[in-house]
Amino acid sequence: MNPGLTSQFPPLTLGMQGRIFLRTLCFQSVWNFERMQNVGFLFCLWPVLSKVWSTKTELREAAERHLEHFNTQPYMGSFAVGATARLEQQAAQTGVTAKTLHRLNQVKQTLGPALAGIGDALFWGTLRPFSAGLLLCVWGLAWRTEGKVATIPAEGWVLAGIGVYLVAYNAFGLWVRWKGLSWGYQWGESIGTELLRIPWQRWIRRLRKIGFVVGILAGTWWLVNLHGRSGIELSQALSITFLLVCLKWREWRTQTLLGVMFGGAFLLQVFTR
Repeated sequence: MNPGLTSQFPPLTLGMQGRIFLRTLCFQSVWNFERMQNVGFLFCLWPVLSKVWSTKTELREAAERHLEHFNTQPYMGSFAVGATARLEQQAAQTGVTAKTLHRLNQVKQTLGPALAGIGDALFWGTLRPFSAGLLLCVWGLAWRTEGKVATIPAEGWVLAGIGVYLVAYNAFGLWVRWKGLSWGYQWGESIGTELLRIPWQRWIRRLRKIGFVVGILAGTWWLVNLHGRSGIELSQALSITFLLVCLKWREWRTQTLLGVMFGGAFLLQVFTR
């Protein structure tokens, strides 16, 4: 998928994109209650500003206009930085006018809440629980096998679980930071329209379904100890897992699913004694 390469505006150079990308890791630096991420945003944008504005006066004015209030989801902030970088470069080419300043401010203030809504649902509400489920699966495997699988000691499994969590969560976050810069710069003022073409909600729904399955499997790893258990008991636990997955795909409420899970566990406890 390569959305947004619809403009003939030259892309960011690899060196410039790399410099800005590293700075986005400090996007929430000097966060404050009055203007929130304004300093971090300016810090990310500074390599572009210092390149396109040749005089100290122009550079100071550019910096001051980006110290206004700005707040968004930090991983998604790269889109706003990229789009603003392009608008600043265009302003340097055509001259700063009242219309140019209005466009800059309008794009930033519109993008902040929009990107936050997408990023909060995608990262905080979906990817983080999904990654935690993977961590529990790894730890559950170590617990079931007494921490000795493929000659890996228990301490190694603890670190492996943490590593899986960090990789699963941060790999996608770093990719979004990197691609957000190039796409935002390429789209410029049309970024709002281009963002609508990315199937964010479909990604979120699918990841939540996968995360639900991972969560159920993690619970199975922890609640069903294979040592001393028969194959019949394991098949019963897996049957409950499969049932919950099917009910979730039929859009049953989470509270109802919890009731089914605890009810099924109670019946298994009663009838398998």
